Amino acid sequence: MGEKLAMTYHGKVKNGVVVLDLQAHLPEGADVLVEPVAEAEWVKCVGTISDDDADGMLSAIEEM
Repeated sequence: MGEKLAMTYHGKVKNGVVVLDLQAHLPEGADVLVEPVAEAEWVKCVGTISDDDADGMLSAIEEM
């Protein structure tokens, strides 16, 4: 494998393709590891912040 990138991205499978929640800036041809997450881990995050707060956080991250 090539250089390891110290980032974790989350997403969902849609029509058999992994779609990431945030736009990932990965180099073309980068090796990736896709590991299914138990649904229970996601359920405990639901409802912890408002949709507006989540949108604001995502916007701030994308501006970095």
